[in-house]
Amino acid sequence: MAGPSSGDPAWPITHAIEVGSLWAYHQTWSAAAPCSGEFILPMDFGAAPAICLPVGFAPDGLPYSIPFIGRRLSEPALCRIAHA
Repeated sequence: MAGPSSGDPAWPITHAIEVGSLWAYHQTWSAAAPCSGEFILPMDFGAAPAICLPVGFAPDGLPYSIPFIGRRLSEPALCRIAHA
């Protein structure tokens, strides 16, 4: 199954996020993409394998992505989809 990963492009990773505290990371993530998990989180909780691939870019150069979600134990098929 394919679907949206979010309505927003990826959020920028800054040096402060890379070397900062986990609290700062979560604060930045919440501010930059408040709805970024709404489509993907159910797959995580349901233990469904998924892979996200870039599909385009926003005007500021940040990527959009599309997830492909498979049945349990379908990781090899998802990897073939991603490779193609």
